[in-house]
Amino acid sequence: MALVRAKSGLQAFLLSIYNEQGVQQLGVELGRSPVFLYEDQSGKPAPEDYPIFSGVNLADGKSVNISLMAPDCSECTEEIRHLNIGL
Repeated sequence: MALVRAKSGLQAFLLSIYNEQGVQQLGVELGRSPVFLYEDQSGKPAPEDYPIFSGVNLADGKSVNISLMAPDCSECTEEIRHLNIGL
């Protein structure tokens, strides 16, 4: 969970995680249309399929709580260790 207050009109990443090849695997972008982007080991989904939250402005100068959750992450723990992303 994070409490953020982005400057009005800002478009920037709050979180970015990259793999060993420098490819962004996970990202949360703040702005007038926030984006949650992710990519698995086979390069899916395509960028045009990332969720975009139009109608939500996280860069309006007001404070907002943002949280991310991975339900039942017991199965993904080994994947994270295998990726060696330094968590």
